[in-house]
Amino acid sequence: MATDGPQPAKKIKLQHNSLRQNALFGMGNPLLDICAVVDKDFLDKYGLKTNDQILAEDKHKELFEELVKKFKVEYYAGGSTQNSVKVAQWMIQQPHKVATFFGCIGKDKFGDILKKKAEEAHVDAHYYEQNEQPTGTCAACITGDNRSLVANLAAANCYNKERHLDQKENWQLVEKAKVYYIAPRSWCLFLYHVIVETALLEYLTSLAIAQAAAMLFFKKKNFELEPKVQWQAVAREL
Repeated sequence: MATDGPQPAKKIKLQHNSLRQNALFGMGNPLLDICAVVDKDFLDKYGLKTNDQILAEDKHKELFEELVKKFKVEYYAGGSTQNSVKVAQWMIQQPHKVATFFGCIGKDKFGDILKKKAEEAHVDAHYYEQNEQPTGTCAACITGDNRSLVANLAAANCYNKERHLDQKENWQLVEKAKVYYIAPRSWCLFLYHVIVETALLEYLTSLAIAQAAAMLFFKKKNFELEPKVQWQAVAREL
């Protein structure tokens, strides 16, 4: 008997031997993580707590360059979505580039490092590169067992759908995927396109619908998305 409303997500066992390149698609805010062991004077200079996470303000503009110059740093491809697909790729191991990632970076040295680190992680990263804002960074200032995170989104907020997502070669990667991990905030246009115009997605992973931006967008458009879209963290078979 047919029932109204969304149905419970079906648990599916993923078959490792069926994995292929670009089967997992991620889209979010790419950040270059800059990690270093620092001293208390450095924290005090920028008004940082020993164990905290904040968004960068004007007073933190010089923090990132000083961190690189003054301390021994390690770089990682970061940002929550990029971290997630990176870990998935690490767990999968082979083949490489099962994970695809879209986001925006700047045309600068931090952007070059970020591209290199994504490549080292075997993630197939396709960044939209622009000159208006520098590459987003996240300083991880470590003291003892604590870390203070300072994130500067910068270019991560500058993604241009028409100049990147809508390009034929990029959209083909979206269509090629089977599992989607989409960050909230800036991706309403992406969701509108794939759900309403193409009906490409039956499931989204980690849509985080509590985010007001996405919810308001769909509400204003009067879209009835359920049960086509399951608002839970579910995965479709690769």
